[in-house]
Amino acid sequence: MLGPHWARRLALARARRRDRWGLAAREVVVRPRWSGKQRAAALLVVALALGGAFSAGMRWAGDEGARDATASWSCREMVEEKERLERAVAAAQGQLQIERAAQQKLSEENARLTAELARVKEELSVFSRLTGNPPSPPRRPMTNAPSKARVPPAKDPATP
Repeated sequence: MLGPHWARRLALARARRRDRWGLAAREVVVRPRWSGKQRAAALLVVALALGGAFSAGMRWAGDEGARDATASWSCREMVEEKERLERAVAAAQGQLQIERAAQQKLSEENARLTAELARVKEELSVFSRLTGNPPSPPRRPMTNAPSKARVPPAKDPATP
């Protein structure tokens, strides 16, 4: 069944395997089947095909229109919010201008009254010298604050 030269054939098969797979095997150069450019082109084609399929599926499912409606509603809402904030800023700037004008008028009035007070004090000192009466001491301004004078506690008449 094995034949007359079975041992020789077995030895040749071992030798071939040793030459191919063993330590004495020939050097082998491994080259890819496709170059880098071919791989990149194939990857790009596959990515574009998958993207197109996904986009077509989204359109077929009706999600594209819903997304557009949501985006336009959101955009419209943002525009309305921007306009509302611009109106609020314009109103605040108008109020600020009014307050600055009032501040300017008050500072001018304060300067005018300060000058008039100095003039009146000068006239008072001139008239005091003419009449020979010294000017009265300045009065304390009236305030709503409690006075700092101490009042002794009331004594009980029943205690000695």
